[in-house]
Parts: sequence; structure tokens; C-alpha cells
Amino acid sequence: MISEIEERIIANILHKPILLDSVDLPPSNFTNPFCKQVIEIALKLPAGERSLISIANENSIKLSEYEFATFYSKLNSLYARTISEGTFLNDIELLKQHRIKEKLLGNLATYHQYQTSANLDNLLTSIQNYQSFNDSDSGELTKTITQITQNVEEGATAGIKTNPKIEQRFKHFLVGSKLICIGARPGVGKTAFCLNLICSTLIHDPSVHIDFFSLEMNKNEILTRLMVMLSQVNSNVLTSGKALEDENISKRISQATDILKQSKLRVYDSVTSLEGILAKIRKNAKLCAKNKYLAFVDYIGLVSVNSKRSLERYLQLGKITRELKICTNSLNIPIIVTSQLNRGIEFRQEKEPQLSDLRESGSIEQDCNAVAFLYRDSNNPNLVNFAVKKNREGPLGRISFNFTGDTLTFV
Repeated sequence: MISEIEERIIANILHKPILLDSVDLPPSNFTNPFCKQVIEIALKLPAGERSLISIANENSIKLSEYEFATFYSKLNSLYARTISEGTFLNDIELLKQHRIKEKLLGNLATYHQYQTSANLDNLLTSIQNYQSFNDSDSGELTKTITQITQNVEEGATAGIKTNPKIEQRFKHFLVGSKLICIGARPGVGKTAFCLNLICSTLIHDPSVHIDFFSLEMNKNEILTRLMVMLSQVNSNVLTSGKALEDENISKRISQATDILKQSKLRVYDSVTSLEGILAKIRKNAKLCAKNKYLAFVDYIGLVSVNSKRSLERYLQLGKITRELKICTNSLNIPIIVTSQLNRGIEFRQEKEPQLSDLRESGSIEQDCNAVAFLYRDSNNPNLVNFAVKKNREGPLGRISFNFTGDTLTFV
């Protein structure tokens, strides 16, 4: 197939030599030796001199009389083809894609044989190049304008349904293209809050695909917590054999198990690099309909960045938030990340977190569409406030939740 594409490209250039000046077409992209040779010669000649005989003559010094005749005959054969200039640019893109994929496979084989840091960097670069090539953007606006008009006429979609209080207070909180950060000090309940959001989503719409990247807890711990929340059975009871002796408790556990089995939830506890997380999100999100995909990264401070040079942590976090934001835009999906807060908040009289309390990087504040904080009420330890301090697409404000530790539930 690739050889056929390469020959079509050459045929188009032979008919209209000026086409070669309108594209970036290095000879190294070609696998067919004859086509590669023709491109090398054609690039050396001005567009007005790229005739069949000129291309053949340019190469005649290296060829015998028989070889020259064969070379010229091949050129004539390609020139005689029925061509379509309309396929030219598409063929160029297919050829580039093939070249990028071949390089990726080559770097993969090299890394498989020699697992050095340099070979890993080359492999990751190839993966990013391949993913970037497939994330095309024509810049065309008609489809977007039509969608906006429909939203005005019919009412904009509320996005992914989750906690009803959050939806009511902060309109369209989980719609596409949003990077949302939830920050808190350790022990306040960042992970539990995110898992509560997941439970609400699973109950409202089991068809939503959810990817949860857990960098602190393993898969077993995450699923146990979800079982506790969905069944409302105390975790100590859930993990004891006595739970099945109570018919009511057993039924609730069974119902929670069914919800998880029928859900589109995936939990990753060994994908810790930015590149790995992005690869999973891109792969899974592309298969989902609009408002049917949601990703969580818990938490952003533990995400690693593969780099050819050592970067300070604040620069790494800048790269992480920037790449995640680009991902939300290109795939039109929401991503929720959690973040730690600086310890300085513990020594302040005013305990309500501010944007400046985000640990290590201002890029979180800069790149995220919305930033919210969880913090406990100083007068009531069971009361946890959810305060939205930045929201590009909606209001700021605060909601108070009662946190039930036995069932890890925010109500």
C-alpha cells in the first residue's frame, strides 16, 4: 500500500512539478528506492526544469545505457497514470504517518533490546510525535458555530452529571475541555471526595467512561473505598467475613458490586508518568461520545516527567498542567486533578485556602479552568467545605458537606 502511495505522489509531481514546492517532503520519508531517488533529483532542480528527461539526465552519469533506459521507462510509466491532484495532500499525510509509525516501532524495538535512558527518551518522543500527528485540527469553524447555535436554542448541555449540589451551585462544572484542580492538605479527603464524585456519576449515568489514575493507593484500596461508599457499609464490616451473615448488608454489598461490574470505570495504579497517563486518556477518550468520558489524576504532585535533562519540580509541574490542559482541549473532555497545599496554611489564623497555597507551581492556577479547595471547619471537624476559588466558566462560591468517616461519604 505504501509503495502505491509513493508512486501516486511521484506521478502527481511529474504532472505538476510545482506541487513539490508546496509541501515538506524529505526523501527519507520514502521506502521505495526508485521513488526516493526521483524525489532527491527533483528537489535539486527548479520547478520549471523537472521534466521527465531532465530528471533522467540528472541521474545519467551514474547509470549505464541499459539502466538509464530502465529508469526513464519507469518515469514514463508513472507519468502515464491517471492522477488526481486532490489526493496529493492526503497521500503526503499518509506517507508522513507511515514514516512516524515506522520510527516509533524502530525505537520500540531498540528500547526492548537496550533499555537505556537515551533509548527511552527516543521512544517517548516517537510516541508523542505519533499522537500529535493524529490530533489534527483543521481550524474550520462551521461545526462549532452550529453547536453553539443549538446550545443557545435548546439550552446548553449540563455535561457529566455528578453531585447535584455542585451542579446546582456551579453550572456546567464537568463539561468538556475543562481542567479542574481540587486542592487540600493531607488527610482532609481529596481522594475520598473524588471517589464520591465517581459514585454519583456511576449512579446517574453508568455509560460514562471514567479513568482513575491513582498514584497514592493501589487498585484494591480504591475499589474497597468505592464498595464502602456505594453500599454504605462500614469498611471494617465490609472486609470481615461477618458481613455476609447479615442479609441486608449482603444485599447492599451485592448491589454495589453490580454497579462496579456494569460500570465503565478503569483504575490505574501503576501508570505514574505524564506520558503514560496522556497515552491512556487519548486512547480511551477517542472511543467515547461527547460527555461520556471523565479522567481523574490523584494526585498531580506524584506524576513523573520523562525528560532528556533534569528539570526542577516546579518546571515539571508546569509541563504536567500544560500537557493535561492541551489534552482537555484537543479531546473536549474534563480532567480532574488533585493537589497538595503548602504547609504554611496550618500556621495561619485564617484556614481557608487561597490560590497562592497550591504547592510548588503557579501553573496549576494558570492552566486550570477551575480550582477548588477542601478544608475542614475549625468548629466542626465533620464539616468539610468545598470552595471554588477560580472558575473561568461559572461562579465562585462554597458548599459545606458533612463527612461520614465510617462510609467515607460527603453529604
